[in-house]
Amino acid sequence: SAAAEGDLLTFGIQPTRPETGYGYIAAAQKEAGGSPVLDVERFVEKPDLETAKAMLAEGRYLWNSGMFLFRADRILEELSMHEPSILAATEAAYGETVATGDGSIRPPKALYDEIPSMPIDKAVMERASRIAVVPCNPDWTDLGSWQAIWERSARDAGGNACRGDVLLQDAQNCLVHAGSRLVACAGVSDLAVIETEDAVLVVDRERSEPVKALVAELNKDGRSETIVHRTLDQRWGRAKLLEVSDDAVIQKLEILPGQVIDHVEDAETDLHWLVISGSGMLDRGDEQKRLQMGDSVDLEAGTAYRLENGGDAMLCLLQVCRPR
Repeated sequence: SAAAEGDLLTFGIQPTRPETGYGYIAAAQKEAGGSPVLDVERFVEKPDLETAKAMLAEGRYLWNSGMFLFRADRILEELSMHEPSILAATEAAYGETVATGDGSIRPPKALYDEIPSMPIDKAVMERASRIAVVPCNPDWTDLGSWQAIWERSARDAGGNACRGDVLLQDAQNCLVHAGSRLVACAGVSDLAVIETEDAVLVVDRERSEPVKALVAELNKDGRSETIVHRTLDQRWGRAKLLEVSDDAVIQKLEILPGQVIDHVEDAETDLHWLVISGSGMLDRGDEQKRLQMGDSVDLEAGTAYRLENGGDAMLCLLQVCRPR
């Protein structure tokens, strides 16, 4: 009812520890009548440990869950007052969206990239006048640290939480995720060891701050690992990066049954497909062609196409992208 009347609501989680990785909300005392909706006095950025302990002892601070409830017209109204450049750029991108084959819409990348990036807390919630908070305890965590993931994971007798192909010897209280190969740990404790296809991270399980510095250093060096994973989940299935060179990018595409890849004209990239399993129907202009295992097809830059997996099995392709 408060959101329907125009309040911008956030949900505050009752703290269970002096967490330094979350933001906090200072809530006003409850009014007479026991309403679950409280006024927000202020937002607090991620505090240091001593400040977090003091706020926990005071009892009126809640974790900021980052979950919100508000009317669409109210958030647009607040954006127009506090960050009109974000609203204007978003409206411009939305006005040029293109409908896709699955019913979704896609804004032009150039216009989307012009939208300023800012957290909703900074853009609106910390500056608007009608802000309220609902305290709740839904067994919530944002899993924003390796420590939080370890706490929420099933652990063995040694306190280790493992996933994937992991071998431990004399290891205690570790979080070990093996994504693509065997990970073996011996004589260690309190570590997070995270292995993926493109990188391996080893860090003190309880400390997330050094990871930010590592990411900043990788970004400074122009490394792609911080923004692009070798395996990307798509609405139609999955794309796995196999090889990158100056001349081409090679991917494996896995298209789920009943799903469609459709693409508007791209004047910069030639594609070559090789079907390695399954079958699909390719629409390319006035041409329709059924692709079977072993078939290959070239799609020149500037070609619009639609590939549908109408079967019951996964359709798998090798895709070679060659920039012009």
